[in-house]
Amino acid sequence: MKKRNITVALGAIALLGVLGILAIGGLAYWALNNPEMSASLKQFNSSVSDMTKLQQEVIAAYPADSVQVGIKNSHLLTVSLINSSANKLSGLVQKAQAKEIALFAKNHYDHMNGIDTIVVAFVKQDGSFGFSTNLTNNYVFKLSDLP
Repeated sequence: MKKRNITVALGAIALLGVLGILAIGGLAYWALNNPEMSASLKQFNSSVSDMTKLQQEVIAAYPADSVQVGIKNSHLLTVSLINSSANKLSGLVQKAQAKEIALFAKNHYDHMNGIDTIVVAFVKQDGSFGFSTNLTNNYVFKLSDLP
């Protein structure tokens, strides 16, 4: 009796696995052959590729330990520089550098359609013994205010 239950259970698991693979394959086939879905996927891939390109260009122009680029709510472009030399600048000079980076991002990111705000953040991260601290200065620029 136990062998039969195990056999039935294994058969059910195998059947569910096959059905799952067929469902995923069907969805992938549908997505790739649906013109609207295909266009959306291409646009998404292009946008991610452009964000990576922008990230690399920001790192080259404004050295930092790390740079993070993202889109929030489809209208906000964020550029965060972690442990940048700009952390040592005074408030007004740092704000001027943030504006320069916002202009740089505006001119180097190809998917500005729908973007109306750029946020530049200078993040200072420190840590030891399993504890970390973050100090962040955010500068918000409306695209309409940038030349």
